[in-house]
Amino acid sequence: MSRASAPTYEVQPGDICRIVASVLIPIEQALGIAGSPMYFTNAGQDSSYTTNSSTQSPRPCVFMGRLEENAPAVCLMATYHGNGVASMPEVYQYFSLPVDPDVEPPDGRVIHTTPRWPESSRTNQYLIAYLIDPHVAVQELWHDRGSRTPSRLDALGFGNLTTTCDTLRRSWQQRMLDTTLRKQATDEYLKYRRRKQGIPRSRRPSSHSGPSGRTGPRSPIGNLEGS
Repeated sequence: MSRASAPTYEVQPGDICRIVASVLIPIEQALGIAGSPMYFTNAGQDSSYTTNSSTQSPRPCVFMGRLEENAPAVCLMATYHGNGVASMPEVYQYFSLPVDPDVEPPDGRVIHTTPRWPESSRTNQYLIAYLIDPHVAVQELWHDRGSRTPSRLDALGFGNLTTTCDTLRRSWQQRMLDTTLRKQATDEYLKYRRRKQGIPRSRRPSSHSGPSGRTGPRSPIGNLEGS
């Protein structure tokens, strides 16, 4: 008699899961340039969704619920190679929230997990508070080294994050209505990305169309199931 297989765990909103996805996805959606040949063909770069995932390491993310057609919605987490976010472009700093820091920031914008995020991984751990559809399945919980119990967000923390994502997205979109600020933020990001990828400076776009109320393929806020 064959043994029954163990039931597959179904991830729940607030779970911290394992994913292979680029942090460029939320950043480029926030700037309104995701997948735009105007920026990436001329700059000799791939867009965030076409970056080769086989060269990327898994990262944690917070599962936020389901979008239309059962697609997952997540907030990615990042350490920025252990260097912190202070030297990153403005758009990174705007959406990056520290995870369980030893000293909370003055603005109180912080993510707390239960149990607390492992001390060995706590330095320079951030969550990018911008919801995305990563275009990959989210099925496995994140297990950090030295931690027996996977961390997650409790109901209060998850509710606060949902509100923060919405607030930051709306305030950022309002800022990007200023064409000067939008151009500065986009140029700063593209310059940073060229430098990190070792791509020489090439012909730049003559204008920035930027976001016009929509900063990605679709807006996850308000369309989540299970949030």
